[in-house]
Order: sequence, then C-alpha cells, then structure tokens
Amino acid sequence: MNRKINVLQFPIGNTKGGITRYVMTNWKFIDKDKFQFDFATMSSRLDFEKEILKAGRSVYHINTYAEMDPKKFKDDFCKMLDNGKYDIVHLHTGRWKSTLAEEACKEMGIRKIIIHAHSTGVVSEDVKEREKNLARHSEIVKKLTISENIECWACSKAAAKFLFGDSITEDKVHIMLNAIDLETYSYKSQVRENVRKNMGWEGKYVIGHVGRFAYPKNQEFLLRIMPKLIECIPNIKLVLVGDGVNLEKCREYVSQHALNDYVTFTGYRTDAEKLLQGFDVFTLPSEYEGVSLALLEAQAAGLLCYASDCMPKDVGVTNSIKFLPLEKEMWCSHVLEDYRAHRSRANNIEMIRNAGYDIREQIKNVERGYMGEY
Repeated sequence: MNRKINVLQFPIGNTKGGITRYVMTNWKFIDKDKFQFDFATMSSRLDFEKEILKAGRSVYHINTYAEMDPKKFKDDFCKMLDNGKYDIVHLHTGRWKSTLAEEACKEMGIRKIIIHAHSTGVVSEDVKEREKNLARHSEIVKKLTISENIECWACSKAAAKFLFGDSITEDKVHIMLNAIDLETYSYKSQVRENVRKNMGWEGKYVIGHVGRFAYPKNQEFLLRIMPKLIECIPNIKLVLVGDGVNLEKCREYVSQHALNDYVTFTGYRTDAEKLLQGFDVFTLPSEYEGVSLALLEAQAAGLLCYASDCMPKDVGVTNSIKFLPLEKEMWCSHVLEDYRAHRSRANNIEMIRNAGYDIREQIKNVERGYMGEY
C-alpha cells in the first residue's frame, strides 16, 4: 500500500465553530486509508481532544499568537512541523493577521500549503478593534504574493475575494463547498415530536437560531423584534442555541426587557441536529458570513429559513430560504406570515445534494485537492 498523505489542520478551536466543524466533518468522512490528519489549536484545551488522540492522531497546542510574539509563534510552528513531517499544511482563516504560519511552512520545506478562506468579514465586538483588524487585513492583502507551493481554497467566491483580493485571480482559487451530512439533518417527524416534548415546546411556535454568540451572528436583532412578535404570536418561543462572548450580554437584555418567558438559551449543544427538528422556523440575521453550515443544516431539516441579505447567496440552494434586509418590521411581517400559513415541512435533500453540499460527494473534491489533481 502507498504511504498515506499526512495533513496538518490549523487551527481548530474548542468552540467547534464553523472552521472546526468543517475540519472535523472532513476528518470523519475522508478516506483514512489514504489520508491522515493531525491538528493544531490556539485553544488551551479541546473538550474533544481525547477523541482525536484515541484515533492515534496528534494535537498540538500553540500558546502564543503571532501578533503577540512573532518570533515565539514562528519557532513553535516550525518545531511542530519538524515533529510531524507533513506533506500538506491546511491553513484555515477568516482574515489575515500575519503571514508567519505560511513563512514557517516554506522554511520547513512543506511541499503543499493550502490557504483556505472561510469568511467575508472581521470578527470583533469592539468597533475600533474591528476597524484596526480590518485595516491590518487589507494591508496584507495589498502586498499578497503566492508562491508555487501554495494553493488557494475558499468556501465561496465572496470569501475568496475578501481573503485574496485582486492579488489572486478567480481561476486560481478552488471553491470547496462547506458540505454537510444530509442523512443526519433530514427531517424525521418522530424526532420532532420527541424533541418538542422533551424541551417543553409542545403548543409553541418555535423560532430557532444556531450560532456562536459573537458580533457577526447578531442575535441581538432577534431579541429586539421579539416584543412585536409577542403581540401577534402569544405562544411564541425564541430558542437560541450556542455559546460565546456575547451570551451574557444577551441574557441581560432578556432579563431587562421581561422576555424570560419567551426566550430560551440552550448553551452549546452536541445535538443541534435534533433541535432543528423541533423548530418551526429558522433565523440567521448575520452581519456577514462565509458560507453558513447552520443555514444548510436548517434547509436540510426542511425548515423555512430567514437570513440576512448581508451574506453570500451561495447557500440559498432551496425554495425554503428568504434573504431579508435587517429591518425589524420586515422580519416581523415575514415571521407572522409563516405563523399564519401553517406550512408543511419541505423535503430539500435532493436539491441540496444536487447543489454539491453532500459531504459524501464533496469530500472527494477535497481528496483530489490533496492529491494534486486540480
């Protein structure tokens, strides 16, 4: 048997957010007779690290951010690469902070470096910090040069444009769709009944949202439209699934505006696919996105989805999604219309599969990319 291709994935995080979910889903479905993954993280711990180690793979913890101590970061990164003897280093990012990881890979003779764009904006709760980070990102984009051993991947054309700018032409970027396991998310009426009973949602009209509590996800918008919706839909329940830096801020808002009886915070859940079955409608009022896995999963579950028109439309692959401007009256009007319509659950699986978002098919594109077949 030929030697396996050894790939280092950097970075994954303990929140199991978009990038981490993408990487771990790929690891689950990749042909393990041909490829093996190791992982590197900036997180002090990974709650799922034992799962990785049990499979015989390695996890590296890098404790210094490139912006804080460039020399130490680069030294630690080079040491990690020397330990693993990797064929490919797959670098995932939403924006440019530095180019030190790429430089370390070049110095250590990595034959293929993949830079993978996953977002279309800069994450920060502080406006001034966000502007500073965006300025830094833009400066690096202007000076960007790509050597022969670097490949550019992106989850969408919009994400590619944001990360690579005009330095890299469209034809040189491989679009790797953020695919999902359709079997896991397809609608099952019995699961819905069980979830609604167990969660106390029977008789409720449940508006659902799944995402980390951070600036881009904009959960505050949903909280601001709740008073108006409560007037029209007395049995309404807003369910917010996830964890993050803005969670306490949102909890305080709910308490201050007497919304406790109408809003449920579930925290981080490992069974979000089941909770989707119990929702009546799915909402994603993001300020920006790369490609939202949660929105794909909600469509796979047959939910009507309302999403911000700020995000790329690539993920709108079914008839169950409406992109709306972030205007309170418009969102309230559409939700109320759905409540009155009593729509049946849609079967979107084939449409999603035909659009290329089935992980069992999309992983073959990733494998071809690792093998240099593009």
